[in-house]
Amino acid sequence: MAIAFDSSSFGNTGANNTSVTWSHTCSGANRILFVGVSCPSTRTISSVTYNGVGMTNINRSSGSQTVALYYLIAPATGANNVVVTVDSSTFIYCDATSYTGVKQSSQPDANNTSSTTSTTVTTSVTTIADNCWSVLIARGESDGVTSAGTGSTSRVSSSGYVQMYDSNGNITPAGSYSMSTTQSSQVVTQAMASFSPDGGYTLTCDTGTFTLTGIDTTFRRTYVLVCAAGSFALTGIDALFKRGYGIICEVGSFILTGIDATLRYAGWTRRTKPSSSWSDRTKPTTTYTDRTKPTTNWTNR
Repeated sequence: MAIAFDSSSFGNTGANNTSVTWSHTCSGANRILFVGVSCPSTRTISSVTYNGVGMTNINRSSGSQTVALYYLIAPATGANNVVVTVDSSTFIYCDATSYTGVKQSSQPDANNTSSTTSTTVTTSVTTIADNCWSVLIARGESDGVTSAGTGSTSRVSSSGYVQMYDSNGNITPAGSYSMSTTQSSQVVTQAMASFSPDGGYTLTCDTGTFTLTGIDTTFRRTYVLVCAAGSFALTGIDALFKRGYGIICEVGSFILTGIDATLRYAGWTRRTKPSSSWSDRTKPTTTYTDRTKPTTNWTNR
């Protein structure tokens, strides 16, 4: 599943205060939320929460002003409050962006910061995973207005001089990636991070390992995978496996690679014909769908 932009929002105190609260809406699957915070470097950011859940700090960069990036994997869907608190009253500026199709562990992929006296400032990261996106919070010090430069797309601004940017697309192949902003002042502080896409599900069976690649689907738990060494359940996922080795997905398609296995409905077990009992079907039937009765091994039906 590829990363996609979900939504953006912002909040600011508008006056000296110790906290700022605003609403952000998250939707979709495999979500991640980023919040960029800017305040004077003499202040300490005490906490950042979304829907009451604490967010994790990625990095912080300081000149006379501070910018810091926070993230939360699998934020609650719907409209919920972001609350940023600092140690004493000041002006606080905050931007938020959320995304779907993101790996739900081991984030961020990479991160970096910069604070430079220049009208064009660039921060770079070296991405680890292929098809990452990147996000950046920039503050033009002395209230200098910032705007997108090379590698950056502006998503939201809590003020003209504090803005959130992203790469607006996959970074491929993995490697060095830079995001630039331009501004009317000559001191700019930036914090940047890359984040990796959901790579699909990896299932391990007794005969080896295989991967579901290119997944864009839902799964149901009531189906199992059968390999030469036995069967095992696909747990914690929603898969819709069709009898006859087919797979149905809601959007797009995916491929089973490296498989030494077949797919069958969980209600069926392998039995020889002379068995005195049959799962989900009585023995005295005269016909069987998709398979003649005189078989010694039953799978898929």
